[in-house]
Amino acid sequence: MKRKLKEVLSKLLSIKSLKKSIFIPFFLFAFVFIGVSLFSIYVLHKKVIQKEVSFEYENIDTMLKDKVQSDALSLRLYIGRLSTNDSLIEAFKMNDLDLFQKVSKSYYNNANLDLKPDLLNFISDDGIVRFRSHRPDEYGQKVTQQSIYQKAVATRTSFYHIGSGTYSNVSLKVIVPVRDTAQKVVGYIVVGKDFYRILQETAKQTHMDFLFFAKVNASNLKSNKDKIKKFGLFKKGKNNLFLEWSTLPENTKINKDIIETKIVSDSVTSINLNGIDYLSKSIPLIDFDETEFGHVFVLHDNSIHFNDLKKSISSLIIISILMIIILSLIFNKILDRAGKNLFEKNQKLSLELKKRRIADEKLIENNNELKQVTLIASHDLRSPLTNLEGLLDLLKQEDKDPELTSLLIDNASTSVELMKNTIDSLTTIVKQKESFSKQRVKEQDIKEVFDNVILQLKFLIDEKKIEIKSDFSECPTFLISKVHLKSMLLNVVSNAIKYASEDGEIVPFIEVSSQMNNGVSSIIIKDNGIGFDSNFQKGKLFKPFKRFHHEKTGSGIGLYLTKLIVENYNGKIQIESEVGKGTIVKIDF
Repeated sequence: MKRKLKEVLSKLLSIKSLKKSIFIPFFLFAFVFIGVSLFSIYVLHKKVIQKEVSFEYENIDTMLKDKVQSDALSLRLYIGRLSTNDSLIEAFKMNDLDLFQKVSKSYYNNANLDLKPDLLNFISDDGIVRFRSHRPDEYGQKVTQQSIYQKAVATRTSFYHIGSGTYSNVSLKVIVPVRDTAQKVVGYIVVGKDFYRILQETAKQTHMDFLFFAKVNASNLKSNKDKIKKFGLFKKGKNNLFLEWSTLPENTKINKDIIETKIVSDSVTSINLNGIDYLSKSIPLIDFDETEFGHVFVLHDNSIHFNDLKKSISSLIIISILMIIILSLIFNKILDRAGKNLFEKNQKLSLELKKRRIADEKLIENNNELKQVTLIASHDLRSPLTNLEGLLDLLKQEDKDPELTSLLIDNASTSVELMKNTIDSLTTIVKQKESFSKQRVKEQDIKEVFDNVILQLKFLIDEKKIEIKSDFSECPTFLISKVHLKSMLLNVVSNAIKYASEDGEIVPFIEVSSQMNNGVSSIIIKDNGIGFDSNFQKGKLFKPFKRFHHEKTGSGIGLYLTKLIVENYNGKIQIESEVGKGTIVKIDF
């Protein structure tokens, strides 16, 4: 079948007209579509199985609890009749071993007994084992499980318990006091059923495999050393578990590491044992006093469900391939002509759409650039203009020293020159557009640009007696437009000057430095000004025309412009500020 299919595909691919048509894309698309559909069916089916199995696991948990309760009640009914037996009461009083054995034998041979226990122990009131049904030749020792015995002495009532002893497997046990005619407790009866039998009976009803892991304790460590040696100890939190019983074949290889990772999970997971895929879940086993005494690892064989699914999918694949081949041969000529026409139309449409997209992108870019240039021009001219206004006010004063007048005029000329340079630079951006956008980004000396900014703001700095500190040794250059670098520094430093501390006891300062860390170039501007609550204003920091100190004049677009420039270079700007402590601005590129 496979060889014939390959021959048909080879002939189809060799047809010249087929190569010119849209058959091959269609052919591939059909195969992909069918493949995805089949895979989706497989995944959905798997999820359905997992849901069904999860529901079955919940039923198993309920079944186990009901089974334990039912068997515990049966044991209690059995032991209730035995506890009132006169011969047993006499055996306890006389400490008669032969009579203990006789009483035990008569109850084990009782034809009316539905539930035959796996162990039957008689314990005296002072904690001495008088008889063990599973070890009849050993008696007279103290009870090894002192906590259980002490509970019996303390309560003087019957109770249930699940656990293992020095000479017994994990068992469901019922402990009942034996009282004489004066209602005095003369001893205790312990009757039990091996817990693996409860699991075995439950497993038969569910058709699943069970692995029973019991908790290791001082009592069962010695008696189960062979099992521990064979499979090892399994970690579950702070507890050590050992594999006491399993429904799997004896030659099954139990991977300790895989089981340990699965046993801690409460969800349904997949596991592979001896080449068989199972869905598994670990169900904790809880004693009557709400303590955990072990885990049952329930395995559900996936092959039962998935073999039928694989057969169905295989049949669907073969039928789908044959249908694709037949339909492709029928419609090949039609698709050839239609494909050519459609191809030509698509080519024209794609070319037209490409031209329109390029035109739209250029229009958006020009609009954004025009908006940014307008904002930068308005903002960057404000500081030198303020500087010039201050100088002019000084010039208006009478009785000025000629030398001071000359110095003020020189500073005013410098401010005018700086404004002219700013206007010329921004005008150049507007005129050159595309050519400027290609050439504007290059390595800029940040110290040179920073000195230019300080010169531009010198009057305001001197007026507020601000100490300027700078260190650009770690990262002296940045790959950025000079206009943008200057604009960023001007915006942030202007804000630092504007909101400098007015406390006469504090010497205001502005520290500007650069860093290089893990390939990230950073500019850090720090001041000890009046500050603001950056956490409270977090959502408004970079909104245009937002101001945080209304008693100060300003346009409120400085940080907004700075953020636009930083993001244009795929950078990030962060601000931390506290009222009365100052502000730190960090710009990363």
